[in-house]
Amino acid sequence: RQMKDYSVEFTVTAEGNSQFGVYVVSGDKFAMQTDGAQVISDGKSRYEVNEVDMEVLVDIVDPQDRNFFSNPTKAFDFAPEMFTTRFTGEEKVGGLDSEVVSLTPKDTGSSVKEIVLKVSKSTGLPTELIYRADGMSDDIRAHITKFTAESNIPSSTFRFDASKYKDYEIIDFR
Repeated sequence: RQMKDYSVEFTVTAEGNSQFGVYVVSGDKFAMQTDGAQVISDGKSRYEVNEVDMEVLVDIVDPQDRNFFSNPTKAFDFAPEMFTTRFTGEEKVGGLDSEVVSLTPKDTGSSVKEIVLKVSKSTGLPTELIYRADGMSDDIRAHITKFTAESNIPSSTFRFDASKYKDYEIIDFR
């Protein structure tokens, strides 16, 4: 919450597949780049650009969403009234001594069963997030390889420019 502008480099692993990505956040705005996909948000709308299918999905940003992929501005903001927390120990993540906290949603109707948050003991920054959800055979793991405070992120970073995607199908769900 203290860091308003920052960037995160990560590797996501799910169902045996890994993907590298990076995103930048400024307040409630973000821009994310992964292999073959880009997401841009001005804090109100979310533009998901799929380069393979040549389409852009447009939707409203849910400001309460804490999902690492759909609203990374809240990915590390776990409101105590929404989760039961339990310290489960320590382990090394990427060579860093990390404390491990289990977060269980208080909402029994949530599809997420548990979020495991690992935080570096030396920096207090997240090192890994693990999502466990109903109906999923494998966990989704987001390993944080770099977390950096930023300044002077250009506002254009968070602005969707439709002229760059003239040949794309734009599907607007707003």
